Amino acid sequence: MNKILKKFIIFLSLLVIASGTYFAYIHFYKPWSDSKRASLEADSNKVLDDELYIEPDNIKDLQLSTDAENVAPSIAATSAAANVKSKQLPVEYISQLPELPTGCEITSLAEVLNYLGYEVDKEYLAENDLKMIDDLSGSFNSYFIGSPWSESGWGCFAPAITNAGNKYLTSIKSSKKAYNISGSTLSQLLAEIRNGNPVIVWVTTRLDERTIFDNIEMDNGTIFKWPENEHCVVLIGYDLNSPQTVTVADPLAGVVERTYSQFNSRYNELGKRAVVIK
Repeated sequence: MNKILKKFIIFLSLLVIASGTYFAYIHFYKPWSDSKRASLEADSNKVLDDELYIEPDNIKDLQLSTDAENVAPSIAATSAAANVKSKQLPVEYISQLPELPTGCEITSLAEVLNYLGYEVDKEYLAENDLKMIDDLSGSFNSYFIGSPWSESGWGCFAPAITNAGNKYLTSIKSSKKAYNISGSTLSQLLAEIRNGNPVIVWVTTRLDERTIFDNIEMDNGTIFKWPENEHCVVLIGYDLNSPQTVTVADPLAGVVERTYSQFNSRYNELGKRAVVIK
């Protein structure tokens, strides 16, 4: 009888422990775990507000060059220039498709170079002047990561396109240079337009989509927030009369007008990345 009682007491004790553990899991650990997971998911798939805001993890990756040869002199928006309420440059659209499904950056460079009178093909630039790597061992500033010929290619940022542009311009002994003017305000970019200089700009594929950042682990173990809907276009015009608009040569959509405020938001979300040739 004592053995049966002991077994019953042991069973009852285990039942109480199991019940307590389950209660703690349901009422304490699970809510905390779900909250933590939701927080991580929100951080890895972050959507920014329409404010002049730069994703913090991408500020350090901007790496603005301090080399005088690669940074253009700043252009002040003088009162006389500001009175020019609209301007459009005759930049012709070049489609990145079908050859370069993820090659919006190098195609945008081709658009600008052709506008300047250099008859160069987008694929020639990609093959000869754009530095590429197939893995995540390098920086998006230094390389196009992946292949612009592949739908799974990642992309690159302003310094890589600046370098590609200067490599091509040097090869043909041009006096012009590409400059990384990242960090400029949209108003400063409009000053470039007023001076006849189209500007390569990083925004999103669709401007009605806010910038979505994905956490990717680089080969060195660091986590980088990659803007998964990153896109590159050429800013070629603007109209500051109501409703305010900008005009872009978009390698995916053609020569199109965009809402000024929305374009400005996307430009800021992508870290204000821009390149000009002059």
